[in-house]
Amino acid sequence: MGYVVDLTLILQAVFLVSLQDHSEGKVSLERVKEVIYEFYFSEKKKRIHNAIRDFQPSFTKGDVVDKIESLLKENGVCKLYFYLNSLLIVRF
Repeated sequence: MGYVVDLTLILQAVFLVSLQDHSEGKVSLERVKEVIYEFYFSEKKKRIHNAIRDFQPSFTKGDVVDKIESLLKENGVCKLYFYLNSLLIVRF
């Protein structure tokens, strides 16, 4: 679960960088490394992983998906993601 949340938040941040840098959607490898480094040492990552450790699922896929969605909404960097994601989410 942590990998899914981490990767999603990192990709959101890279997407925002691509918009902010006005580089026509291109992001340098150095900039991607900066985003990953900033996230890796952030308090946000610590809070997310603590929440995941404290999570007590009732062993249904829906609970895990709901927890992932909740963590992304609480910690997301891009509100556009949730609009697009709501069009694409597949429930198990």
